[in-house]
Amino acid sequence: MNVEEDWRDYVIEQYQNNKSMYALGKELGKNPKLIRDVLLRSNVPIRTRSAAQKLYVKENGPPMDRPRTKDEKRLISRGMRRHWGSLTEPEREKAKKKLARTAKSRWKKLSKEEKALALLPMRVGARLQSGVGSKAENTIGDLLMEHGFHIEKRSKSFTYPLEIDILIIGSGVCIECDGPTHFSNVYGEHEMERTQQRDKIKDDFVISLGLHMIRVQDRTKSFSFAACEVVANRLLEIFDEIKKGAEPRLWHLQMK
Repeated sequence: MNVEEDWRDYVIEQYQNNKSMYALGKELGKNPKLIRDVLLRSNVPIRTRSAAQKLYVKENGPPMDRPRTKDEKRLISRGMRRHWGSLTEPEREKAKKKLARTAKSRWKKLSKEEKALALLPMRVGARLQSGVGSKAENTIGDLLMEHGFHIEKRSKSFTYPLEIDILIIGSGVCIECDGPTHFSNVYGEHEMERTQQRDKIKDDFVISLGLHMIRVQDRTKSFSFAACEVVANRLLEIFDEIKKGAEPRLWHLQMK
């Protein structure tokens, strides 16, 4: 067969013989997206992502034979943030809607048992995180420690009986990392108002002690180290303002 002349037929034949789109694209010097278009136009069933990943591992071996390091994870997160930041607002919204549709479609295709299995790690994680703070909260705390600050997580040292997510020791600063229930009606308008009333009581109490309260609203859809890094850098700027003599007050930051 003349591959150059009949490459479309070759693609269909080889894909059906369990060759991946990536491998075909590499062999033929063509973008894998073009390979996918050829298959779709020929009504060839496309493998699921799970099946494609298994085939990739079979062809190329595991992508890594070790867990990613903290630095590698951070580089990936920064790269993803740069990518999303480079998109225009319409492009970003289009990409988000496409991701949502894809996720919804995959979820619908799962059996009851597969759905239960998929939810299990989240339920276990939620129980493990109970009382120890969110991943974003702990990451922000760790980043501040990397900058040389001494912190106390879930602190009641100066604010008993009220608990503070992050206390910056020796600087008179308290930080609260607020999830969606603090600023949107996840559980209804009444519950949101109750949460905000409790927040105000805590804010007023902290400021009455001569301390600063910084509230970070986490508006990210999922955890992002890069977003935490941006917030940590903004916190450093606020700390500088406080050092210059700013009166105790309530500060607001958004993480998105």
